[in-house]
Amino acid sequence: MRASSIISSVMLAAALTGCSGELPTQPGTSTPYTDLPPVKTTVSGIIFDPEAFHFAAATFPPGDPSDPTAPPPPPRMLVLGIPYMMRATPVGATVSVMNGGTVADSSSDTVTPGATWQLAQGVPRDESITYAIRAEASQDGIVIGAAEAFPAPDFEPMPQARYHPTTSLSPLRTLNTSCVSQIAMVVGEAGALSALATHTGSSINQLLTGGVALVWVLSPGFFFDFENNPLGGVSMTKESGPGTVYALDWAKPGTVAGQSPMGFYVSSEPVSPLGYYAVVVPPGATDPVALGFTDTVTTPEGEQPGEFGPRPFPLAPASIQVGPGVSVMRTSAFPSLSFPPPPPDEEYVPGTDLSFLCR
Repeated sequence: MRASSIISSVMLAAALTGCSGELPTQPGTSTPYTDLPPVKTTVSGIIFDPEAFHFAAATFPPGDPSDPTAPPPPPRMLVLGIPYMMRATPVGATVSVMNGGTVADSSSDTVTPGATWQLAQGVPRDESITYAIRAEASQDGIVIGAAEAFPAPDFEPMPQARYHPTTSLSPLRTLNTSCVSQIAMVVGEAGALSALATHTGSSINQLLTGGVALVWVLSPGFFFDFENNPLGGVSMTKESGPGTVYALDWAKPGTVAGQSPMGFYVSSEPVSPLGYYAVVVPPGATDPVALGFTDTVTTPEGEQPGEFGPRPFPLAPASIQVGPGVSVMRTSAFPSLSFPPPPPDEEYVPGTDLSFLCR
């Protein structure tokens, strides 16, 4: 037998032995295999007080209507540099991502005038889990209004108030390794909570024992969640579940009985001219609340419709879980535009991947 054949046979036997047996380990050493850490999703975004945003927009100094060169008012967008957003940034707030009643992760720093936040570690990536974003005041409290940049009397002073932990009712699902541009919200006692307490005769703490959900109905927009134009004239009804629905409105503070310091009050009409509602549930309620929305406004015949088509706009129903404390939901109407089908020979173009929204 040739030497080369002997060597080949020995090497093959050694290889087969290695495949069938365990790898030798040095005495005192651990196994070379370890479990990989769980995949996590980083979460970051911006934060604002939606009631302070509306107050800032509604009280923004008007331009001179006789001056054709006067700039238009700033757009209602959640973009840093817009005066409303700057005044609605809750400096001193902290943001957490919740998995049910458990904190999955929290922001590493308190919110600065930059209005941004980012989780310190990230949350486990699991598409079966629906997370929620919660914001609250730090130990030093929250300051709102950016008074140094927007001083009185040119700008209406922003009422300061105690803030409550606020949960966003927009679901957060970890569909990617990174969820950016997520919107956290926080509300205090200077807005609808104070108006509801005055209207019902209950204290704010009593209302929050069962739970209060604040719902903003918004106009259609091109920039996803970053447009913040309230849509008045939309009816919101409770289809099923516990609680009472209240329509909310706004006027300049000090002009309507029962107003909160920011000017919000409970409307005597069932349809909110502001597109702002509250659902107040009693203590112990656990069933979800099903909500229906109907646009009650019709664009008159012959009137030029807006860029999103004539009203009424279609709106999707919603089912929300209202628990103790305060929560906020923003829901947008859909455009009423219709588009003809593409020609059969037109090349197929896939739709925009919206998984970055993490919904």
